[in-house]
Amino acid sequence: MSPADKAKLVIDSSDHMTIATVDSRGEPWVTPIFYVNDATYDLFWVSYKESAHSKNIDTNPKVAIVIYGPVPPEDKVDAVYIEAAAKKLEDESEVLPAIEIIAGKIQEDKYMIRSPADVTGNAAWRIYKATPQAVSKRTENGEMINGQFVTTREDVSLLG
Repeated sequence: MSPADKAKLVIDSSDHMTIATVDSRGEPWVTPIFYVNDATYDLFWVSYKESAHSKNIDTNPKVAIVIYGPVPPEDKVDAVYIEAAAKKLEDESEVLPAIEIIAGKIQEDKYMIRSPADVTGNAAWRIYKATPQAVSKRTENGEMINGQFVTTREDVSLLG
């Protein structure tokens, strides 16, 4: 399996990612988030519009994401690292397809989006989308530096 195929497998088979954002003062914030990806590996999630990461994205769309999980056949844990541009979806033309994408993964009923009104206007939730700008994954073998093993990364393309 190629490194890109392994990265796709990690993303496709996971449902939680860790996202790092930065506020307007440069203070970092990290949080785990349930996500759904589309066929082009854009990542979608629903969050409270007043949460720290949501407010941070409003002021700085640059995010860093890590998704990790086991990869067959060895079932070793692998990780995918993503630098992305994130945004809050507000137009109905963006919200409607995102609702369909998010509905593709089963989650508890209390988190289900029933209509665009659940993620627009006065609603507490918003849909966010992260479009990857750079993607890398852990290398298979790492590297020895001064007699110590170091985990390294390699760039991968999720498209193509």
